[in-house]
Amino acid sequence: MFSWDALPKPIYALAPMHEVTDTAFRQLLARIAKPSVMFSEFVSVDGLCHAEAHDRIIRYYLRFDAIERPLIAQIWGSDPEKFHTAAQMMAALGFDGIDINMGCPDRKVIASGGGIGLCRDAVRAREIIAATQAGARGLPVSVKTRLGFDAIDDAWVNTLIDAKPAALTLHARTKKELSRVPAHWDALTRFVLPAHQKGVILLGNGDVQSMRDGANKIMATGVDGIMVGRGVLGNPWFFDATKDAATVSLAEKLETLLLHAKLFDAYFNGIKTFSMIKKHVHGYVSGFDGAGQLRAAIMATTSVDELTTCIQAYLHTL
Repeated sequence: MFSWDALPKPIYALAPMHEVTDTAFRQLLARIAKPSVMFSEFVSVDGLCHAEAHDRIIRYYLRFDAIERPLIAQIWGSDPEKFHTAAQMMAALGFDGIDINMGCPDRKVIASGGGIGLCRDAVRAREIIAATQAGARGLPVSVKTRLGFDAIDDAWVNTLIDAKPAALTLHARTKKELSRVPAHWDALTRFVLPAHQKGVILLGNGDVQSMRDGANKIMATGVDGIMVGRGVLGNPWFFDATKDAATVSLAEKLETLLLHAKLFDAYFNGIKTFSMIKKHVHGYVSGFDGAGQLRAAIMATTSVDELTTCIQAYLHTL
């Protein structure tokens, strides 16, 4: 059984990103440069516990392949009983762990009492952690959050540490700041000792530009590892410390985009629209003469076959 404590340190984690880190994207990373651990897209416990939505959510968000392990399912909501039920479901589906999203700043999520909205109800937050742990059937339960709502809130973070999740990821900004200011990595240092005293693995998240940058942040703060989100977009080589995406050839980038699209098509044909893969195109196709024209041609494709023809035609011109 998976254990956070058994992961070699420092730990490098792929952040959960809605409509981005699906099984196709995670499998791509597993083939090219696999992090220590990956997370699913976040799913609602309300939806999981709704008879009519349950199966669709699993098909749409929770498919995975063994190559992605260890893989953590991230869930969100506000009802402890539903967290207990959802945890049982995630265990039955074969995930390696369960993560509770207590950091999402989306207005609708907060209005429903979930995400970083739980910062305003520490009692419920503790109840949710306990209920998830009880339903997890021995799987490790972790939490991802922000430093606070309107300001850095030591009491909030320490409340979560006191609940003893297996791991805690701190996005080093508040809800109010969103991503508009540099991440406060210096603030993470004050939580390292309390976390370690409780046996909690502590990860930092926010503005990690490269593996070297991540290593520097780990060294400066004492956290056990980093979680990376936006830095991986268009850069599945991110977790390879020996490779700089800036030096990856255009041919390799285009072949990687095509592999990504084929993985997406294999898993989601008939479930998700092909156009969803196009949100990744700019990350692969930019920074060279003619990038705009090639992006336009790629964006005009409507199937993986058309995309293959488009990319192969371009590769023949290189």
